[in-house]
Amino acid sequence: MRRFLWALPVLLAVCTGSTFADSIIIGLSPNNGTGDNFGFRLSGPGLVISIDGGVDVGYFNDLGYAPGSTLGGTTTVFFSSDTTTIRIGDTTYDLGQTGQGSTLFITNFTLPDNGKNFAIQVQATFFGSLLYFDANGQLHTFDISRGAPGTMTFTWDPSLGLYFANPVVFSTATVTPEPGSLGLMVTGLISMLGVARRRLRI
Repeated sequence: MRRFLWALPVLLAVCTGSTFADSIIIGLSPNNGTGDNFGFRLSGPGLVISIDGGVDVGYFNDLGYAPGSTLGGTTTVFFSSDTTTIRIGDTTYDLGQTGQGSTLFITNFTLPDNGKNFAIQVQATFFGSLLYFDANGQLHTFDISRGAPGTMTFTWDPSLGLYFANPVVFSTATVTPEPGSLGLMVTGLISMLGVARRRLRI
């Protein structure tokens, strides 16, 4: 019985951490000037954001890069799909083609000149002001700034002397315990400490 009492706070902490979390996924494909090549997904307690769109063709393309080229920095993100939505609680709102001023930032890096395939871990961050109308036709703004790490890879083509970019996924999950569960865990721990103290006195 004593072993179970001391293990309970640990069990509650594990269950709390694994149940409530924010997950972020940012996807980016080399742009050829047609179609969507950018995606952003955020899932967390009471909030789900799904954005499809594209970035400037010059930012991350499939035309090839010369050795020594510098990539990364900031680019504009264009929303372009009807599947771009924000869900708050149980209600889903269509973001349409809003999001003017939304940007993507990737850590700057330079391609090598050794003529070999290249991989580098960088951070991608999406910044946006999401506009949506509620059921009463009232306009709302939701500002967001979320990032995730990922590994960008480039394939060397010796016949052309260029690096070609591959699709990349940046993802992370940050534990966000629910306040109620934390309160329950703390209360239980205090109670168990009281029981232990009483037994020590006996």
